[in-house]
Amino acid sequence: MLIIQTLPKVPKNGRLILIGDIHGCPRELEAMLEKCRFVKGVDIVIIVGDFVNKGYDSAGAVRVAMRVGAYGVMGNHDMTLIHVVREIQDGVIDPNSDTEDPLFRCAATFPKECFDYLCNLPHIIKVPQFNTIIVHAGLRHGVALEEQNLWELLHMRRLIGSGPQARAVDAQSSGRLWAESWRGPELVVFGHDAMTGLQQGEFYYGLDTGCVYGGQLTALILPERRVVQVAGSQIPAEKRKKPTA
Repeated sequence: MLIIQTLPKVPKNGRLILIGDIHGCPRELEAMLEKCRFVKGVDIVIIVGDFVNKGYDSAGAVRVAMRVGAYGVMGNHDMTLIHVVREIQDGVIDPNSDTEDPLFRCAATFPKECFDYLCNLPHIIKVPQFNTIIVHAGLRHGVALEEQNLWELLHMRRLIGSGPQARAVDAQSSGRLWAESWRGPELVVFGHDAMTGLQQGEFYYGLDTGCVYGGQLTALILPERRVVQVAGSQIPAEKRKKPTA
């Protein structure tokens, strides 16, 4: 079942700060908030999913988001971590069975308050005030939000074919970018596609610009539609994971 949340109205003189995939990079998130001159209680922050995994401090990234009262949508890496934590809790997975896997190491010690925060993330956030929809990966144009496909919300990068029968894929190069088929009237803001990088159109913004890979962390400020960027994580190239699903 899809979870759809409607954002409360942004306070007068406040801004909506939408931030791309942070992937366990709390210092970069802090730098973004500082560069945007975020004011708690006036501005509202929404993170477009993938709070965790691949970076140097997943719990730290979630704690920064919690501290500033950030909203967010579920990303595929958030869902994967939740699944692994639950399997450890249920005794299905031995937390010491694969100590070389950073995901397992993270799940074995992930704090309860951070886990609860991720579990409560919706799949879609609506912002009627700015006629905006936030998802992690993609939306189908012409399909009601309540009828969107969960896999596509978390994974879709491209479409192969055209019309209602077009096939959604998580591939980096096949087909065409799904956002190019989005004709509004709502503005859709999403992440997930670090390989493509910043995407901008009349009715869409894609904000994943590879922060965890040494690229940039990108934010979009509404209502002025101003794009803000800070330097990404400076992990040595030989230790950095390549962009994947």
